[in-house]
Amino acid sequence: MNLRVMKFGGSSFKTPSHYTKLAKRLVRESKKAKLLVVVSGFPGITEDLRSSLRKVNPTTSLETSDGITILGDSIGAGLLRAALEKEGARTTSLMGGQIGIISDSTFSGGNVKKVSPEYLAKALESFDIVVVPGGQAVDNQGRPVWLGKNSSDLTAVLIAAAFKVKICEIFSDVDGVYSTDPNQQESAQLIKKLSYQQAINMSKAGAKVLHYGSVEVARENQVAIQCRSNLCFGAGTLISEMGSGPAVVYDQRSIVRQLESHSSLESAKAKLAPKVLPIHSVINDGIHYLALACGFRDFDEILKDHDIHTKATELKLITVFNWEGAQKYHLANENDAQEVSNSLHIETVNQNTDGRDSPWRFATLEEWMKNGT
Repeated sequence: MNLRVMKFGGSSFKTPSHYTKLAKRLVRESKKAKLLVVVSGFPGITEDLRSSLRKVNPTTSLETSDGITILGDSIGAGLLRAALEKEGARTTSLMGGQIGIISDSTFSGGNVKKVSPEYLAKALESFDIVVVPGGQAVDNQGRPVWLGKNSSDLTAVLIAAAFKVKICEIFSDVDGVYSTDPNQQESAQLIKKLSYQQAINMSKAGAKVLHYGSVEVARENQVAIQCRSNLCFGAGTLISEMGSGPAVVYDQRSIVRQLESHSSLESAKAKLAPKVLPIHSVINDGIHYLALACGFRDFDEILKDHDIHTKATELKLITVFNWEGAQKYHLANENDAQEVSNSLHIETVNQNTDGRDSPWRFATLEEWMKNGT
């Protein structure tokens, strides 16, 4: 079967008209291959659902929360199916247990145990475009389990691996992974090829790219990830075994806490290791810090639960990746962090460590993509 697995995030559906525009494009693409399309809910719907839940019961169980949270992406899948039907497509949408992703019973962060794509395969026999919501699994009792924040990427990669599709296509409002946030730095440059490991490291440093868990699964199953623009469908960044590029990640969501000593830092890291959080230890001017990337809101509660004593700071984490992908951490006051990040970016992308020119030496990005290595 000639199959493409494509994932579209919430930024692809900012207005109802976006569903129609995408549906028209997908119908054209379906003339060349079967399409399995993973979608997220439109912007804000998941948080609105969770907000409504908290108003009814602020301390509801995680099992109940998962049953509500997954509805955002389910609605997104239904709306795209409706748009596809309007365009005359042979399409259907599947939900929950029909997708075939089985997890444990860790609600609001399920651990995937297996993928059974038989139902998906049958749907693809009858339809040209099959739409599924992201982030949904069921446990061995058939209960819905949410796979966690940004888990639509994981859904797409798992399905691609199950069908042995070599490339999983991830679409968003940016056309790939950049050397820094293109919304904050005009000199940001697209990285054409990125290794699995650097993509994982950048994600764990707080870059708003693919979730690191998704990339880890892609590496384990040898599924390349093609990051594309949802506007032009152009090839942006290919994530696979090979590739790297200088980059600077300023994580505005990072939480930095100061510890008393090196021994207290090592003790904290050991206690937190089972949580598998994107935690980084930084020593700056002899002072020991623990930095949590990606904006984990319950960090202070976790520290308290593990009897870890820290001091709050107004610092933010900035991570610099050199040519080979090696990383170095910097801390900066929140008010100055963006300026520091911009300066580090200019310095890093122009750095010449082994006689090579900067990868941005060409006059235009298009010229570099054609001729650069």
